[in-house]
Amino acid sequence: WEVAVVAPRYPTDRDPAFASEGALDVRLVTVPSTVLPSYPDIRLAAPALGRVQAVMRDFAPDLVHCETEFMLGRLGQAAAARAGIPMVTSYHTDWSRYTVAY
Repeated sequence: WEVAVVAPRYPTDRDPAFASEGALDVRLVTVPSTVLPSYPDIRLAAPALGRVQAVMRDFAPDLVHCETEFMLGRLGQAAAARAGIPMVTSYHTDWSRYTVAY
């Protein structure tokens, strides 16, 4: 499998775990991001539609998976639709555990 991942750019000392995966041929494409106020572990990605569309054009995926329907997920959906690439989406936030923490 060849995979291209578009993700928020993290500071160099905090690269996301999937960037070092060895099981797949992973092409990591990052977009500028900033810290979510009050939550330094969460990054807010810039609205980089052009960058997402470039990945679609250059990588030419058979399928697009948008893991979270926030900034990059919505941009991935839009780029996949424009390129005529099949797309699936999923949402992985465990809200019940979040609410317990608060």
